Amino acid sequence: MVNKSLSFLIFVTFFVLIVLAGYSLIPTHREISECPIEPANISMVPEMVFYANGFLVFSDGRKTLFKGTEEYLVGYPMAYPLEWGFVGINGSKLHACTYSGEHLWDYSLTSEEFNASPTVEYLFLFVPARTPPGVKGNDSLYVFGKTGLLEEYDFTNIYHPSRCSLLKSRGNHTLFLLNQPQADGSAGMGRVVLFKGLNVLFNRTFTFRDSIEDPVYCVGDVSHEGLAAFGLYRGVGIINGSFRYVELPPYGADDIAIAGKSVFALVHRETQNFSVVKELLLLEKIPRPILGNLRGEVGLFSSKETLFLVDWTGKKVYVFSPTGELLKVIEYRGELIVGGEKLFLCNSTRCTPIT
Repeated sequence: MVNKSLSFLIFVTFFVLIVLAGYSLIPTHREISECPIEPANISMVPEMVFYANGFLVFSDGRKTLFKGTEEYLVGYPMAYPLEWGFVGINGSKLHACTYSGEHLWDYSLTSEEFNASPTVEYLFLFVPARTPPGVKGNDSLYVFGKTGLLEEYDFTNIYHPSRCSLLKSRGNHTLFLLNQPQADGSAGMGRVVLFKGLNVLFNRTFTFRDSIEDPVYCVGDVSHEGLAAFGLYRGVGIINGSFRYVELPPYGADDIAIAGKSVFALVHRETQNFSVVKELLLLEKIPRPILGNLRGEVGLFSSKETLFLVDWTGKKVYVFSPTGELLKVIEYRGELIVGGEKLFLCNSTRCTPIT
């Protein structure tokens, strides 16, 4: 009887070991959930669209679709494609993976409120301090790469939350702007940093010139070659190896875009009857008017060699060359406009490149 019981116990143990060994060879859900990426050839009705590193990126708030030479569906509400893989973001959690599904690293942010911008190799991510007035806090800029967090920059505020920020990348260059008021909320400091990869090319703090004028306005652009421009006082600061300032009184720039080696600024002025009109300027040695008498809501977008001026009120898109030549006028039908290395007009079914 003892021998039979022992034989039965040995049989059961052997059977369990076989089952466990077989189970270990089956891909688990844990591996899939760590890097939820798969090749896909689908369409998506997006809440957000942008272009980065050869991919049109679509997010519907649940998943992200990369559309380029290869197409991938990523199981994160937002994901940013890079040369070596991608960083997916879900709430305050960051997850980095390769395109083949290899898990690289995870990181937890202190907040779900952030702004992110990818270069070829790095993801720049800005998290503002959300401390109330009278309490000091740090606005933080993080740089992530294939191995995880590479750099962290803290900008301590002056006992007042930051007024605005801009984080924008093209190619391997990134422009970062931050407006930090004084403790009473009046004009304070403007932080401007230009990166090439991880290297800092330009880093300057601007202080206010009078009691009501902000030093840095959070409008700006950067080219793939590193030409950068940003709103500064009542004009535009331009970084191109050296720094120069172009005064545009009385109000400064409403919007800025770079196409080719040219900087364009959108400004507004009051007419004699006190109505407001907007004007597009090419910022040469002497700012040159390109298009004027624009009324209503207007914005600028650009690619490497093309400038878009979108007149949402007049329902038109003006397409310019880097020299300021008007190439064509397109009827605007409510499409989403995507700028970057290329320019696209996107509707609910497709994105059309504009050349």
